[in-house]
Amino acid sequence: MGTTPISEDAATKRRFPRPGKRAAIILAVIGGLAVLGIGGVSYATYDYSNDYEGRILPGAEIAGVDVSGMTRRQAISAVRGAMSDQMDELVTITWEDKTWEGTRADLGARLDVKTAVQAALSASSETSFMKKAQMRVFGDEFDFSRAVAIRYPMSGVRAFVAGIASDFAREPRDASVDYSSGWVKFLEAQQGREVRIEKSARALAAALRSGSSASQLSVETIEPEVTEGTYE
Repeated sequence: MGTTPISEDAATKRRFPRPGKRAAIILAVIGGLAVLGIGGVSYATYDYSNDYEGRILPGAEIAGVDVSGMTRRQAISAVRGAMSDQMDELVTITWEDKTWEGTRADLGARLDVKTAVQAALSASSETSFMKKAQMRVFGDEFDFSRAVAIRYPMSGVRAFVAGIASDFAREPRDASVDYSSGWVKFLEAQQGREVRIEKSARALAAALRSGSSASQLSVETIEPEVTEGTYE
């Protein structure tokens, strides 16, 4: 009994799957690899997120200080340390040819570091999973930058001006003749000075807010009632 010959088309069909089925197999393989890849990235990103739990993500800067990977306490300490020189900078207040100086710390200045650090931590925790995946896989950075404000309580500024006033203010002195020593001694009249503390404090506070470290003292001169001309 003879065998039935197989046609060339039939042999091809047996050796190779149909075009549609072949494409499906390729897509399935690619999909499987993609799932494995996504799973790996997801795991790496999850691990990355855990590493930075309670820490600031890479690429964050506060007042010029790189605080990447720092905790709240570490970031506050680092920024305060870097800004300590600014607290020692001199503030000057002048009147005519007289000048008084004091440091920012003398005025009771405070660094608003905690607010800036908290903003960095909040932004880090609110960063999306996709953004963290980009940072983990491609080395992208957080790109966070924040300045630190130096705040001056009015009570400190006012106390600084009041300290100047206590030494500089004086009562007017009338011209007079002194016979107590048995000799005739003429005392010259002298102008009095009254420091306008509130006005001076507000002017200094405004200068500091604008970034300046110098201001003018507001002084009112008080004329004596009796001058040398009275004895002429």
